[in-house]
Amino acid sequence: MKEKTGGKSGFMPLLVYFVLFFAVTVSFLMFMPKSGQFQGNPPGRLISYPPDGSEKIAMAASAIMVVFIIVFQILFMKKMRNWQKIAATFLMVFCFFAYNEIALYVYSKDYHVPNKPHAVLIWTRDDVPLNSYGLDNPEFPQKKEPGEYRIIVAGDSSAAGQGIDKMGRFSNLMEKTLSEKYPGKKIRVINAAFPGYSIFQIKNLVRIKLRSLSPDLLIVAVNNDTEDSFAQDKNVVPPENIQPLMNVLYRSYLYLLFRKDVVNREFKTNLEKKKPPEIRVSPADRASAYNQIVSDIKETGGKVLIVAMPSRFPKIPRFERDKEYKEDLEKIAEKQGTYFIDFYHPWKQIDSEKYFIGGEDYIHPNAAGHTAISEGICSFIEKEKIIDGGK
Repeated sequence: MKEKTGGKSGFMPLLVYFVLFFAVTVSFLMFMPKSGQFQGNPPGRLISYPPDGSEKIAMAASAIMVVFIIVFQILFMKKMRNWQKIAATFLMVFCFFAYNEIALYVYSKDYHVPNKPHAVLIWTRDDVPLNSYGLDNPEFPQKKEPGEYRIIVAGDSSAAGQGIDKMGRFSNLMEKTLSEKYPGKKIRVINAAFPGYSIFQIKNLVRIKLRSLSPDLLIVAVNNDTEDSFAQDKNVVPPENIQPLMNVLYRSYLYLLFRKDVVNREFKTNLEKKKPPEIRVSPADRASAYNQIVSDIKETGGKVLIVAMPSRFPKIPRFERDKEYKEDLEKIAEKQGTYFIDFYHPWKQIDSEKYFIGGEDYIHPNAAGHTAISEGICSFIEKEKIIDGGK
């Protein structure tokens, strides 16, 4: 009888401990503040994810876990065998990090951003519903349907349709127009554009996702390569041999919080030291990225159309480089023997202001601008007989 009673008396404190832990956890998760919704990127190149306030949530979660770990050690660890102590220690370490991850997830769950950190692509997004391929597009089969001609548009926020309804994006308009022009084919135009993407990121996107979708035509339309940054895109991506590990770490809110603090401190330090910014993708790396994209798509039997996207910028260093950049695209296309269409120079010769969102934004086309781009690309495709098996 004494042994039985002793067993019960040993079990009851453990039960009370876990009930109290559960009650504190539920109360903490229910009553802690939430991050709210994404309100736009901070100035410059500061990282906005995880959201502000995450540090306080992590500190509160850590404090709760430390208290319960200390109580557990005082009440129960002394009675354990050595192997049990080792197992309990590992379990407590796991619970400490898991508790923080859960708390940060609950805090951040409504904070959806267009540039969520990613180990290889630099950013992905979760501010809009994405399909199973991680694209802002309706679901589609990986394998092409009989008679399907598949076009994929890869680009930045201009191609993604920032500031307009997604049904008005030039990719969506192209699908309708080309379906009418080629009734014997099933035309599918997939929008794989991401806000903020550079050609370096698109190169990775093509290799990781897009080439497996076997596009007949890949349209590359990007404006961000000449943007100033604290580091070139290629120097932000980890070495290839540790990318599998980094892909795991980038799923951790704690790691992303640590990374945010380190990167933003470095950025502010560079500003204080007046370190000159670098362009995100150098001319040499830009040419290399396009060469890789063309090579990858040609391997799957597809073709590439490079687009010099329109823009109307004030006279500041980044945008002064734009003219040279757009001319460079034409040389790259010529060297690769691939298609090229220029909207940049022709739109500068006309009153194209009506084609942009306006205000201080002269990079993102409005609905009329997307319509004009769609018409231009569709006419080019028809003229070059690309769908009919042109050059």
